[in-house]
Amino acid sequence: MEPEGLKRDFGERLCFHGGIDIQYLLPLESAEAVRKEVKRRVEILGNGGGYILAPSHNLQLDISTGNILAMYDPTLRSA
Repeated sequence: MEPEGLKRDFGERLCFHGGIDIQYLLPLESAEAVRKEVKRRVEILGNGGGYILAPSHNLQLDISTGNILAMYDPTLRSA
């Protein structure tokens, strides 16, 4: 789903949880690509509050530890 539209349409009434792709992003992309996408999601869904960073579903065995750590990189949080 498109995060900009979700935040625009529902962001004042909902808290978003998840949204980090476990099918393609986390298992297949580099740690740098994960950081870039997480930063984008935090900026969009976390704008003004109302976002809990998490994967879209359970983490599977095909996701590297490095990509899990990249997803939770504390330098990507918005102020």
